[in-house]
Amino acid sequence: MNLLPKSSKEFGSADYWEKFFQQRGKKAFEWYGGYLELCGVLHKYIKPREKLLCCEHHKAMIAGLALLRNPELLLETPLAMLVVGLGGGSLPLFVHDHFPKSCIDAVEIDPSMLDVATQWFGFSQSERMKVHIADGLDYITSLAGREAQSCYSVIMFDVDSKDLTLGVSCPPPAFVDQPFLQKVKSILTPEGAWSCDLASSALDPFQVSGYPDLLGPWTCCPHCQPVLWISGQVQLLHSLLHGGNSPTPNPSSGAATNGKQAPI
Repeated sequence: MNLLPKSSKEFGSADYWEKFFQQRGKKAFEWYGGYLELCGVLHKYIKPREKLLCCEHHKAMIAGLALLRNPELLLETPLAMLVVGLGGGSLPLFVHDHFPKSCIDAVEIDPSMLDVATQWFGFSQSERMKVHIADGLDYITSLAGREAQSCYSVIMFDVDSKDLTLGVSCPPPAFVDQPFLQKVKSILTPEGAWSCDLASSALDPFQVSGYPDLLGPWTCCPHCQPVLWISGQVQLLHSLLHGGNSPTPNPSSGAATNGKQAPI
């Protein structure tokens, strides 16, 4: 079968597309260019859906806000959040729009991504939403070096790795290095929570060095690529994500046992 249709009529026929997908299988389409080059064309036909989360790991990150103290009061509670990795802006924008007392700092290393998010995804900054063009590692290191710490009640890592030879897609390995996680802990409030989108063929979320001993108990969303949430209220999120059935914590993970909660 010639993959190129001979006419517009053939292109619109069900028979053509059935044969097309039979031949191409899961590799039905190929991209010739990066998103920054293609977004102008794509968004002539694809419109962003406002105030919705399309990524499963983003949904898990939002669900994890239940780990904070008094989650039923989140809509009335001032929430200071740091999101490392802006992308299209959907995650910080969702928090901004649905949690009216929230203030979000988003850190993005690539200034062109801010342009894309603003032009094509309806993202905008405000008094409660600030974007900082910086390396997330440097930004957190700078905050951790100040006398006034404990800046954020929530920190989220939603950043990809450019070096896929390491077997890690998200995040870059430096973001889960023990010395760096110590800096993350230093800018979290005592009852705060940290989450990380982890996509890796090299790192098992149950074996990532430093999580249990450094930051306390943690849990992992089972319905998408791993999203790690670390907080003192680990059992609550297990209940949310496992339909009310909280699995037995792994003693080596530092998870809460016997009804006690380990501090973050």
